[in-house]
Amino acid sequence: MSTNKRELKTLIVYESKYGCTEKCAQLIQEKIKNTEIVNVKNAPEDIGFYDTIIIGGSIYMGKIQRQIKAFCRRHVKVLAKKRMGLFICCMFTGEKAKQQLINSFPKELTEVAIAKDCFGGEISYNKMKLLDRIIIKLVTKSPESEIPKLDKQNNASNLSIEKIDYFVSTLL
Repeated sequence: MSTNKRELKTLIVYESKYGCTEKCAQLIQEKIKNTEIVNVKNAPEDIGFYDTIIIGGSIYMGKIQRQIKAFCRRHVKVLAKKRMGLFICCMFTGEKAKQQLINSFPKELTEVAIAKDCFGGEISYNKMKLLDRIIIKLVTKSPESEIPKLDKQNNASNLSIEKIDYFVSTLL
């Protein structure tokens, strides 16, 4: 007797300015079978086929990318009925990170998402544009800054693999 049990299909949609969010999306993809990963610019219009949809973006100047916001608005009705995970990458932790996450996605999605978290972030100085380099230097020198201090190569990371693992285990 043959059982044709359909495998669940997962879509990961992300936008990444300097690569941290893409790295997190790839780490998630490695842990979930039957997963398709796409930059939001190449996201399919018909997402109804997917059982689980994960959306991630990064925070710059206090906001997530416009393309991620537009994708969520365009598909909010379909997304609200799916198993869904939402994540951001940013250098803040604690309440500030939680607030960034809530502000990044429509309320209709944050209320029904099975998994949602901020994974931390990375500053890759050599990948940055000049204006971003100047801003990061100024922000990290401030004594009130919650952003980790830059190392000798002007990089910093507070990315949490444990948070990514927990996020995936929540979705499975």
